[in-house]
Amino acid sequence: MGADAAFILARSFPIRESKEGYLETIPEIVVEIRSKNDTQPEIASKVTEYLDAGTLVVWILDPDEQTVTAHRLDQPAQIFRSGDNLTCSDLLPGFATPVVRLFGGV
Repeated sequence: MGADAAFILARSFPIRESKEGYLETIPEIVVEIRSKNDTQPEIASKVTEYLDAGTLVVWILDPDEQTVTAHRLDQPAQIFRSGDNLTCSDLLPGFATPVVRLFGGV
């Protein structure tokens, strides 16, 4: 399993790696960018895999729809659209970025 981006908060430091160099520290946030070849079942499987491993939030960026879907264990998915700000106040206090900027907009 290899995320497009992963965020490990300072509280999880020091980062642990296997002797082969694989990350053993579970990131709090994982980002996946949906490609044209990704099916919905493949995306759902990745989300489940990350959450089951202990990731707290999985963001799925969909360039075609220009949305970010935030997944958390045992919670309904939250969809951020191009007019919204992407936030994650419990893990990243003060973080907010316009979703449209993630897809090359102003």
